[in-house]
Amino acid sequence: MEWTDSETRHHLMQAFFMESQAHSRYAFAAFQAEQGGLEVVRRCFAAAAAQEEVHARAFYRLLAPCAGQILPLEGCCAVSGGGGISAMLREAGQSEREEFQRPYTRWAEAARREGCPEAGALFAAVAGAEALHGETFDRLAQALEDGCLFVAEEPVEWVCLECGHVLWSRGAPARCPVCSRPQGYFCRREHGPSAVDGQHIQKTDAERECYALK
Repeated sequence: MEWTDSETRHHLMQAFFMESQAHSRYAFAAFQAEQGGLEVVRRCFAAAAAQEEVHARAFYRLLAPCAGQILPLEGCCAVSGGGGISAMLREAGQSEREEFQRPYTRWAEAARREGCPEAGALFAAVAGAEALHGETFDRLAQALEDGCLFVAEEPVEWVCLECGHVLWSRGAPARCPVCSRPQGYFCRREHGPSAVDGQHIQKTDAERECYALK
């Protein structure tokens, strides 16, 4: 099948749209989380936003053979943010499963059938990343809903996202004894976004635009 006649090109454009709007939604969610004093949630959303932008660029790169064409696009965008941080996390987790992971698995199979192995491999790889996003969002939402984002029944390791200070206790301190950041900067090691393993997630351009509009 000729590339220009394939369904895969439409799937790639759809994926580009979905990843682009997810990048913007998660950047806004990161801003909301920071306003609520939840740095661990902000960094989770910020990391996901940055990764969605990478996904969007990867899908768009494969559309190079369609340069000059106008491809029809059907899409929808989830509206979130009305129910607080926990609701935004739950909505993001559901979005990752319903809007990304499942369609990408189908589109990977379709691309392979149409003789587009590179697109098939990309869809499959990104589906795996979206599954991880969904699990992370759900885990943080559950901790918030259970009131255990900063407390634990048994002593656990807590990590300060600002300076990396680690302590073992049943709860995060009100302030970090090293950098004086508030409790919202602490997370359990297993709850941490990529910032915990040394990658300091800076504010994205989209987040900065949220602050400019405030």
